[in-house]
Amino acid sequence: MLLLGTMSVAIAAPVATPPAPRLAEPQAKSLANEVAEVGTALVATGQVPALAIAMVTSDEILLAEAFGETAVGSGTGADSQTVFRLASVSKTFTAALLSVLVEERYLRWSTPLADYLPQIRFQDPKLGETLTLEQLLSHRTGLPHHTFDLRIEANEELHTLVDELYTVTPKCVPGDCYAYQNVAFTLAGVLAEAATGDFLDVLMARRLFVPLQMTDASVGREALLSAGSWSRPHVRRGGRWRAVEPLPTYYRLPAAAGVNASATDLAKWMQALLGARPEVLSDRARTQMAQTRIDTPTEIRGTGWRRKRLSQAGYGLGVRVFEYSGQQLVFHAGAVQGYRALLGVLPDSDFGVAIVWNSESGLPAGLFPTILDRWLSLPPERWLDGKRFGHTALLQSSAPTTPRSSR
Repeated sequence: MLLLGTMSVAIAAPVATPPAPRLAEPQAKSLANEVAEVGTALVATGQVPALAIAMVTSDEILLAEAFGETAVGSGTGADSQTVFRLASVSKTFTAALLSVLVEERYLRWSTPLADYLPQIRFQDPKLGETLTLEQLLSHRTGLPHHTFDLRIEANEELHTLVDELYTVTPKCVPGDCYAYQNVAFTLAGVLAEAATGDFLDVLMARRLFVPLQMTDASVGREALLSAGSWSRPHVRRGGRWRAVEPLPTYYRLPAAAGVNASATDLAKWMQALLGARPEVLSDRARTQMAQTRIDTPTEIRGTGWRRKRLSQAGYGLGVRVFEYSGQQLVFHAGAVQGYRALLGVLPDSDFGVAIVWNSESGLPAGLFPTILDRWLSLPPERWLDGKRFGHTALLQSSAPTTPRSSR
């Protein structure tokens, strides 16, 4: 067993595996073209106002485009630099940032919350002395699922809710159980601020956005509104999509749900997650993020593609770690009013795909497993209901593949 850095979790040395299949270059470009056609078809039929899609390998951006209008009826087209809210996909950035700060020795994975934030009280007075950074990022705080989320949605301030954490009865001791959090996850960002003396948006920009040349990425509602091109959130009213103002609620939890980014930004982010930028996100940091800290078997019983394709599900640091038809899938989804986001990378197959859109339509979600299946040359399934918008291009048989090692 090998201990990486100051982590408290032992990580087994990786077992050598044969090269995973991936599409040969001509088929990869063909797939990207087909995906772009589907994106165009989705917005042309009014299924979604706008969506952005990024597809990458570690050394090539296959697709980074947006389709549709930033707001229905505006006449303003979305493009590769149009900014969307990422919602909980923001957690991947926060975990990466904390990984960098651990490597820079600002913090340790075993750092107790009380070391920097002793004023935060819990029902058990000693909990703050045992609750660690690693447990915050892996949803193993011991608090009940979605603690105080309803109150965030009721527009309460974060500091009010943090001050009242002492009223919450834990469901287990820290580290023993999984319960997804937003308020508690945000404490990891507060911890980063306390340890460095910088605000989270500054830390994100200096450690991640600027070195990765993610020129459209930002943190916070005001940053979204001031972007040169940004997609308005839409809700369904009277059988039509209506543009609304982005709610401030989950922006109050920046570490959990505060990042904004474009298709071009997401392409660069996924390349970093695939190991293309080790000077920004080291191999050790990526390994730590994708190390399963706790099993989450209920995730397998979700949508159809999860039931069919997933054999294992867990949570690492700011990412879900799935086994997708025998391949590791490092994944996260996000949802707030008027926005949806999906992002996943297949490290062994050197591929990543992200899809974000500015409505609450569920239809684009079917694109995600459809694209993964085509990349892995799996038998086609109707994850994407082509009949709903008259386009079935991606439902054809998968293309030939080449092993990764032949690149």
